[in-house]
Order: sequence, then structure tokens, then C-alpha cells
Amino acid sequence: MINKNQAIFLLLIFIAISCFSCKEIFNGGRISEGSIVYEITYLDDEKDNPLIALLPKTMTTKFKDDNTISTIEGFFGTFRLIYLSKYKEGINYSILRILDKKYMYQFDTAQPPAGYDMSMDKLKITVTDQKIQIAGFNCNIATALCPAISNEPLTIYYTDDINIEKPNSNNPFKQIDGVLMGFQVKLAGVNMKFIASEVIKEEIDDSEFIVPDGYNLVTKIELEDILKSFQSQE
Repeated sequence: MINKNQAIFLLLIFIAISCFSCKEIFNGGRISEGSIVYEITYLDDEKDNPLIALLPKTMTTKFKDDNTISTIEGFFGTFRLIYLSKYKEGINYSILRILDKKYMYQFDTAQPPAGYDMSMDKLKITVTDQKIQIAGFNCNIATALCPAISNEPLTIYYTDDINIEKPNSNNPFKQIDGVLMGFQVKLAGVNMKFIASEVIKEEIDDSEFIVPDGYNLVTKIELEDILKSFQSQE
């Protein structure tokens, strides 16, 4: 027989093991299901754009069966921008919610996503032989020329150890066949840098990749105009 304290101790161990088995921060190896948390740094001067102080500090990308969904949420939950890729269907979505207004741009993987600076549509990317570790993963280093963002080459970090087919069909780095772990973009008119802080090996429910109902279908230009209008009103 075990006493009450021993029973509580065993229960806590069981809970800890159960939680660890379904969700763990991953360091190395190759995985095909889980999530990546990116820390966001804003490169523009807050004096020129006071909104920077209110903008989101993280982005989360969930992935499973070659589907991905990246979510950026800010302004105290009133703003959400989602990039959803359904690889097997060959369809991408840029999804925007501002307060109770909902918009969606649907496009195939050959078309550019909404929100990024147009100059990023034709990046000249050079792969180097340099390596680095980010969030426990071995990463390759590439550079990209984009004068509209910076006079210096942009540095891109990507890994082959996360198994996602065509992981960059919904961002400007389609030429790179690897999962981005660090990159710089001009998104919604703001210069931003993303660096992966952790990769979590966990089970992702299929419902995460269901296209949401109740959104108004718009064109790429219309969605980008809405983003610009939102910034000017704030």
C-alpha cells in the first residue's frame, strides 16, 4: 500500500511524463510535425513609426503533413495576420482580421503572397557554404539583395532538418528549399527581422489547417490597401 503523499508524487510524475511526450522543445534531429516560435525585431526607428512599440513580438508557425500556418497577432488581439499553406492542394491563403472585419486572399503557390514589399518578389539569392546553429538546429546561410529594404545583403538562415515540402511557397523566399530559421522582410510596410527561438515537437491537430469561414474574399491589392489603411488610422 502507498500513502497519500506517495500517490500524489506518482501522479505528478505521470502528468509530467505525459506532457513531455506530447510537447517538448526540440534540439536537433529531423521532425515533420510541431511548431516554431520566432522572435520579431523591428528595424525601423520608433520616432518615424510610433506603432512599433505596439506591434507583435513573436510569430508562431505550426506544421504537419507539409501544411503550414504562420500567425502574427497584435494590438491587444484586435489584429491577426495569418499565412496558411496547403501544399497538397497547391493553395495558399493570406488571412487578415482587424477587429470584426475579416479578409482573405486565396492564391496558388506560383503567385506572390500579400503584404510583402513588391521588391521582394524577385530576390537575387546566393547560397553560401557557411553554417550556424539556431534553436538547436544546423542551419545553412544565404544572402539576398533587396535595395528597397537595405543597401547591405540580407542574411537568411534555413535548415534541412525540419521536413516540410516547399516550405516557402507563402513568403518571398521560394527559391530556398529549407525551413527559414532567420530572415528579414518588409511586411505591411515595416522592416522586420525574424529569428527562431525554439522548435517544439508536438502533435498538431488537423483542424489548425482548416480554412476559416466568414471571411470576405479579396484580391492581393485590396488586402494590401486594407493593411495600409489600418496603419494610417492608428
